[in-house]
Amino acid sequence: MTFGTNIGIMGLTFVTGTLNARLLGPTGRGELAAIQNIPTFLGTIALLGLPGAVGYYSARRPEEARALTVTAAVICLIGSLPIMGLGYLIMPRALSSQSAAVVQDARIYLVFIALQTVNLMPYLALQGLGQFNAWNILRVAPNVATLVSIMAALLLGSMHAGTVARAFLIAYGMIAPIVYVVLWSRSVPSVKANPRRIREMFAYGLPSAAMVPAGMLNLQMDQIMLAAWLPSKMLGLYAVGVSWSGLISPLFSAVGSVIFPALAAAQDPQEQRLLVGRAFRLAVVTVIVLGLGLAAVTPLLLPLFFGPSFRPAVASALVLVAAAMVLNINNLCGELVRGLGVPKWTLYSQFVALPVTVATLVLLLPRWSIVGAGVSSLLAYLVVGAVCVVGLRRTCHLTARELIPGKADCAALLELMRRFLPARRPAA
Repeated sequence: MTFGTNIGIMGLTFVTGTLNARLLGPTGRGELAAIQNIPTFLGTIALLGLPGAVGYYSARRPEEARALTVTAAVICLIGSLPIMGLGYLIMPRALSSQSAAVVQDARIYLVFIALQTVNLMPYLALQGLGQFNAWNILRVAPNVATLVSIMAALLLGSMHAGTVARAFLIAYGMIAPIVYVVLWSRSVPSVKANPRRIREMFAYGLPSAAMVPAGMLNLQMDQIMLAAWLPSKMLGLYAVGVSWSGLISPLFSAVGSVIFPALAAAQDPQEQRLLVGRAFRLAVVTVIVLGLGLAAVTPLLLPLFFGPSFRPAVASALVLVAAAMVLNINNLCGELVRGLGVPKWTLYSQFVALPVTVATLVLLLPRWSIVGAGVSSLLAYLVVGAVCVVGLRRTCHLTARELIPGKADCAALLELMRRFLPARRPAA
């Protein structure tokens, strides 16, 4: 069901991405990315690593899920206020190549930081509780909010990046009451908040919180530097390439989302070892198949869907597809180490990769433009992946052979594919 929901989310993301690209054009699409990128980056910092802690401890102590959710949401909401103030001050310099209207709209979009701190916690609690039916339904809500924002801009006759961004904030703010009501209906009455739990959540979440700036910079520094150094059109082309490369991600987020609570709840180290090895091997096989398939159709389908004006994005999109193959493996590894209770390895990997991101962007962006930005992402993701694999091997005592796919893994993938294909009827 999680995989099916991810396919639905991918479809909605593709539809909204295509609509934004066609209705706004390369320049408008670049302005929308410039408005949203920095608040999204700062919003992840404001979470203080607590969403992962809410999911982890909700899996281990279901009776505390409500108290954990509310406590984490209140802490993060208070912490978001100074971060929003910082974002307001740095926005003109960070978007120095953008117009004054774009800078103002980006300042307004900082409200997203506070909204996200409130909205996100119940999702992680539901995931930790194993309430995948409710969790999967609610995960579609932000994508629906994006679609509503585009439709609202069209109906208002103001198809501009700022209008789309403000309409999304309104739609996203309407989600919070829904997710809390669902969590309360799917969880048991909670015990009172225990101050010791706050210390436990921070002990689990601080490595993730410390990793967030480096992790988000590794993910978004390319677009942040494009917004600061190059015209909006180039950022628009690159943003479409990023969206296109994300088409291979649904399966990996589905596997990671399900295996995280399973690992957190498992008590037997041998059981954890088998789960980690099998998930990693299947992921490697799958990413090769999906990545090569998407790369093969990119030159034809990307301009067809997004429009001829985005044809210059094809070269960078091909590089970004390769980067996305590595990134999806990394994301799965992140879920694995979280489920094993050792998120510090994600912290290590992001900090090791950050100098690679900075150095390669400074070197390649002026020379190869958006293609150079894609190559920088690919190199940084490879470094992250190498460190995460080391962490998995040391934590679970895995051998290299247990992480390398074999014939049995390919056969298992084929069997999984057959389950999603209609059965053939014998010829008459």
